[in-house]
Amino acid sequence: MRIDTDRVRQALGSAAAIGPYFAVELDADGPAWLDYPVLIADRAALPGRVRAAREFLAERCRTEPDAIDERATASIQFLGIAARLISPAYAAAVVAGVVPRLRPSLLRWQDTLGGPMPIALMPAGGFTSAEPARLARLLYAEIIDTAVLPLLETVGARFRLSEQVLWGNVASAVGGASIMLATARPDLAEHARAVAAALVDCRELAGRGGFVDMANRQPPWRFARDNCCLFYRIPGGGKCADCVLVPAQAHETD
Repeated sequence: MRIDTDRVRQALGSAAAIGPYFAVELDADGPAWLDYPVLIADRAALPGRVRAAREFLAERCRTEPDAIDERATASIQFLGIAARLISPAYAAAVVAGVVPRLRPSLLRWQDTLGGPMPIALMPAGGFTSAEPARLARLLYAEIIDTAVLPLLETVGARFRLSEQVLWGNVASAVGGASIMLATARPDLAEHARAVAAALVDCRELAGRGGFVDMANRQPPWRFARDNCCLFYRIPGGGKCADCVLVPAQAHETD
């Protein structure tokens, strides 16, 4: 069912209360805010952001920027942006049963490094449902198809990253959002998992990862992806919690 902008704003406000990764600005103004299509266009903004990220990582790793793998950096940057696009809408879906319309023309961002990238959305209505499968289909159609996929295609072409890596990053963003939400709101943990599990079973996300039951954890499950984001190529980067390169038994003692 379609809903108006006011209800979408209320749902996004409830999502923002969970934590900074679920927050979006609703009244963005000023020169610091950039139009999201600038990233998709792949002229200066996207390569410049990856270059700045390599310099940022090099400083933290006490090495030279050329020692920071460009493709790994691009993959990590895409994962971070995808997570910021998906997480607020996903949380609104879980908390309030609301999925906003997330068209690129309605999005703005700030070119900062370190911490969650600031995202702004000019709401233009949305949809509502109480069913996890329906919410998942709406999230895919209104968020991933419209906002995430164009950037995925640009990053893949510009930095020669495979669809396997990039779609795995999208699945990882969903899995990570579900764990953060379930940890912050244990009362919504099962619903959060149900919506996320249905979403990672949709279309291009199917087969990129899944949920694994775990004892003595909160929440009592984790997300495991079926591929790698390449973070291990960053000096001292190690492996992510959901990485396919981490043996399953290693998580039993986490």
